[in-house]
Amino acid sequence: MRTDDHFGNVDGMIKETREWAAGLRAKLRSAVTLRWVAITLGTRAVTLLLNFAAGVLLARSLGVTGRGEFAFLVLFPELANSLGSLGFHEAVTYHTARGSYSRSRIAGTAFVLAVGLGAVYAAVVLGLYGIGVLRQQVPVFSHMLLAVAAMPLQRALHYLLNILRGVRRFGVHSRVEILRVLVYLCSVVVLLQVVHLGLTGALLAYLASTMCALAVAWYYIRPELDGRLVFDRAFLLDGLRYGVQVWPGTVTGVLSRRVDFLILPLMAGTAALGQYAVATQLAEAVLILPAAMVTVLMPMTVNSGQEGMKRIDRYLALQLAVFVPGGLIIALIGPYALVLLFGEEYAPAYGPLLALMPGILALSCSSILSSYFSAQGRPLVNAMGAVLGLSVGIPAYLMAIPRWGPLGAGVASSVSYAAQLCYQWWWYARARAVFGALRSGSG
Repeated sequence: MRTDDHFGNVDGMIKETREWAAGLRAKLRSAVTLRWVAITLGTRAVTLLLNFAAGVLLARSLGVTGRGEFAFLVLFPELANSLGSLGFHEAVTYHTARGSYSRSRIAGTAFVLAVGLGAVYAAVVLGLYGIGVLRQQVPVFSHMLLAVAAMPLQRALHYLLNILRGVRRFGVHSRVEILRVLVYLCSVVVLLQVVHLGLTGALLAYLASTMCALAVAWYYIRPELDGRLVFDRAFLLDGLRYGVQVWPGTVTGVLSRRVDFLILPLMAGTAALGQYAVATQLAEAVLILPAAMVTVLMPMTVNSGQEGMKRIDRYLALQLAVFVPGGLIIALIGPYALVLLFGEEYAPAYGPLLALMPGILALSCSSILSSYFSAQGRPLVNAMGAVLGLSVGIPAYLMAIPRWGPLGAGVASSVSYAAQLCYQWWWYARARAVFGALRSGSG
């Protein structure tokens, strides 16, 4: 045998071994991802049932107007998480997954930012209430005070959960989520059904569940730290550099999903929001699967290249396969479920429920694509998609809500979500074409 033939055979064996090893690694990663998606999916199913039970109790105890006022009040902590985050929550997951900084420095910096930004945002909301901007929707000052108190707590909890995602402690993440909703349900039962505190009890239950989840999340994260908490200016700057790319998408994304909750009570009253909130709760039941996927996909697809894209393709197909029968079941049983569970006064919510279903499908696919672009360091795609959705949605809300009320809000939401998905899909299709061309060229 000639020497060059011998080395050619050796090179071929080495190449085959590398290909086999790469294939094995891909299968193992896929199996791990599916396992964590299954665990997270189970968590989402449990939290959905617990949240749904709490929602039924809230709707029956507070009535349509009270349910709408509660939805309006808890909107403020959610907006604080987006407007006041500066995109730092995604930076926490990103840098934790990459190991760019020690976990003690990441956690310490995140806590300082959570307290500072939460306090600033709370002061802004209370200032607006003081000059009378929100008094028509929230006539009782103590209710607004309870909602504002949750802002820094929600921010800190969000950061801790993102650290758990970054270190791939999805099981712990799931336990914290279940505990939070379980405490919330138990508190709702005691404070609304036993003590009869009404809206004040609902807000206290919301606050108590956040505090318990924060304490438990810290209990699990503390052993993961490699020292005492340290504020790291370098990590703060790096996190904000990444965050400012994510932040516009986070803000516009949350606004595109919740601007309906903000505009509807201002234009149609809190009773209309109560109807719409119940319809949204039913429609979003089919978001369990994409929510579970997004929790896992962001850290799993960092620097994963074409393998991560194949994973996204599989989960998009899976979401479509789950949504079609799930959405059909919700549409069929919707009229009966609304009356049976929530009461006769919520029967008009069926129209908004049907109007929301196409938008919920678009939103579920959009959330999966968002995890891909964030993991690939391209959060501006998500930002621009959310900007487009919001630019389409706000005029649609302003035209549809005065004419059709909650039904118009549902139609406008579906149009907004569809516009966002179309933009993200265009960029995703381009990325697939580039990977395909590179693969053909290397072949």
